Amino acid sequence: MSIQFGFCAPPERAQALAAAGIAAAESTVGAITSWTDAEREANVAAFRKAGVRFETCNCLIGGFSLYDDPDFAKTNAYFDEKLPKLAAAGMKILVFGSGGYRKVPEGVDRAFAKARILDFLRLLSKRIEPYGMTAVIEPLNKGECNILNTSAEAAEYVRELDLANIRLLVDYYHFLLEGERLTAIADYKGILAHTHIARPVGRGTPAPYDGVDYRGFIDALKAIGYDGLVVAEPRVGADWEKEYREFADAMARALG
Repeated sequence: MSIQFGFCAPPERAQALAAAGIAAAESTVGAITSWTDAEREANVAAFRKAGVRFETCNCLIGGFSLYDDPDFAKTNAYFDEKLPKLAAAGMKILVFGSGGYRKVPEGVDRAFAKARILDFLRLLSKRIEPYGMTAVIEPLNKGECNILNTSAEAAEYVRELDLANIRLLVDYYHFLLEGERLTAIADYKGILAHTHIARPVGRGTPAPYDGVDYRGFIDALKAIGYDGLVVAEPRVGADWEKEYREFADAMARALG
């Protein structure tokens, strides 16, 4: 399988995604788990009817802090509620960005914070294993979180854990904001399982000739044999159908 492209979009836009030539959709954990059983059935069917893959979700966990949950009681209760619903919707990849949950509070030692996040990821691995899911660590730029800011840092966590269902995500938006180099992608062969993309200026939708080196990113992914999704996670304007078409055009040009 070669690289395919997706877009964060709701089920009512499934046909528009398909018409633009976009292969996949992504949603949030909050949205998916808010659906009733009937809504979930209808929404999953809408993607399926349009021929759009729907297997990934972001914003894994929030509403409280990792550091206020010493025994993971809140976290486990959250997973008890959310994971069965995500499985019922067919989710295969869960994106752990969740800046509010993992943000290190003032005065908390960084080594302790890393240990807590690693413990959380070990727990997450155990909780998602029965569902056959994979979780990916999403680096967030320093404007959004104060830990796990670069793909290199996230890759260290993945390798230290060495768990088959805890992998790496590279988000080209955060990647560029943090000044990372495309040559770094070569180091992530074998651990990179998902990617996001957006225009670094204003977090807009990638479009042809917008001045961003998308081809370089796609070439770097191809060079390590990456065959997963590249999902757009931008701020979308009123003319979202036009943005879908522009994104598909930009990615087709980048793919070559």
